[in-house]
Amino acid sequence: AALASRAGFTPTCHLFASSVDVVRFDETPFLGVLTQLEQAGLRFCSVADFGDDVAARKRLYALNSTTGRDIPGFEVPEAPYEDFEKWVCGSRWYRPDGQLLAVDGDRWVGLCTIQLLPEAKKAYNVMTGVLPEYRGRRIALALKVLGIRYSRDNGAIQLDTNNASTNAPMLAVNRRLGYVPRPGKYLLAKVIPSE
Repeated sequence: AALASRAGFTPTCHLFASSVDVVRFDETPFLGVLTQLEQAGLRFCSVADFGDDVAARKRLYALNSTTGRDIPGFEVPEAPYEDFEKWVCGSRWYRPDGQLLAVDGDRWVGLCTIQLLPEAKKAYNVMTGVLPEYRGRRIALALKVLGIRYSRDNGAIQLDTNNASTNAPMLAVNRRLGYVPRPGKYLLAKVIPSE
């Protein structure tokens, strides 16, 4: 950091991975959050519960697109549904039961996408997002707990995710769940004066 600063660069974001031991993870302290949300009318399920047809995949795409646009510090380009169908739903890792959802009535309001990596006995939390009007209710926390449970139930011993220092709310959730950060990389910016 000192070298970058001397060269006139300013760190704009720290990108790093973090992991949680899903075997040792104790979900007991978080079960009350799940119960409270369910009593408030939310249902936790997966895309598999909706049949994983085109209609369900389009709903998943819409939720991914909306929540992805709100990741702090990142400009996520809008991709057409056909790209999502090909690169996500058509990928080898895609499993409808690994697309965990929070549902309010008929509305999909939150998601946690888990990729299983059985050969390494690991899993990867690709994305967690909640619609803006549902934030602050600990839905992301509940979904991530369910993601840890899903990973463990499917043979993983470790769940990894990527983080950005600009996403304070998700970092707080990860810390609360016991994710351990690893070294990463910094994005740097430098203003070059025009002549």
